[in-house]
Amino acid sequence: MVEAPTHNLTDKQLKLSYWYISHKLKIRRYTTIFLIVAAVLLWLLFGWQTADFIANYNFDQYRVGRLLFTGSPYLELLNSRRPQELIISDSRSFSEDNGRYDFLALTKNPNNDWLVTFDYRFSDGDKEGSYRHSFAMPGEEKYLMDLGHEVSASKLEIINQYWKRVEKVESTINSRLRFEVSDEKLYAGNAAAGEPNRVVFKMTNNSAFGFWNVGAQVFLYSAGELVSINYIDVKQFRAGEARQIEVDWNYRLPGIDSIEVRPELNAFDDSNIMKPGD
Repeated sequence: MVEAPTHNLTDKQLKLSYWYISHKLKIRRYTTIFLIVAAVLLWLLFGWQTADFIANYNFDQYRVGRLLFTGSPYLELLNSRRPQELIISDSRSFSEDNGRYDFLALTKNPNNDWLVTFDYRFSDGDKEGSYRHSFAMPGEEKYLMDLGHEVSASKLEIINQYWKRVEKVESTINSRLRFEVSDEKLYAGNAAAGEPNRVVFKMTNNSAFGFWNVGAQVFLYSAGELVSINYIDVKQFRAGEARQIEVDWNYRLPGIDSIEVRPELNAFDDSNIMKPGD
């Protein structure tokens, strides 16, 4: 008969082994009962939570509705910190004698410390133009233009609005948007000879900054009425530089008695600022 090797076990270990063997069935039974009770309790808790959710769902919806629509001070505070939407006027169209049309719409950013960038286009529902990128600085009122369309009906669409809160609004605009326009003249062309009508003006950058690109919107008036528009990009406009700008109209114009030029620059776009040596 082979005896169990117990010579290396202490009396305490032998007693513990004997107790486990004697009570193994009870331990298994109590463990099973514990697991069953725990499972039942968990299912009861889940059922109670589900019943509570169903019973209080309508009340929670009512409270959310009150929060949203009854002037909660927290909601009012949240809304007061959000930017107001752009104000957009009805678009206008100007016909060229070559069968094309130029579009114009006035927009205003009513916020004092929010800059917005966006994409826009004019379309008639069937023929859709390509999107152009633009911006509106805090408090700015500006025109959106699109030139040379084949259709006369126009609907302005604005997408991809990105609002950004900006600081030092007045000082930033005053220090960077310092352009002077002078000596505006219109030189009538000769359609038979293929010579365009041409507006010439001088634009001076009086700021301490050079810019990679500055836009210039040109408006022509006849008897006080706006009759034609145009646009030109002025590239690499250095600080202190005075440049003569020429803008052409390749179609006939009515009698023009007034010219207006509006420089266009996002003063908060640091990537448009030329570095020394550029």
